[in-house]
Amino acid sequence: MPKSIKRLDGQIEHSLNWTVVYPSHKKLKVTHALNGDKFFVNLIDNSCSYKFWDIVGIPCCHAVVAL
Repeated sequence: MPKSIKRLDGQIEHSLNWTVVYPSHKKLKVTHALNGDKFFVNLIDNSCSYKFWDIVGIPCCHAVVAL
């Protein structure tokens, strides 16, 4: 299995404790159910305030939840 697929599978596993709130059409607020961390995902620009998606090019767990 390619490394990128393994990485994406890991992000999918990490996305289980995150919840999406829809503040607007462009940006989605994603919050962690246990510790309350918050990040913003922009599906139009394919970016997240966590910056993993921006740097690596693979959606982070926050983007996976938003998608």
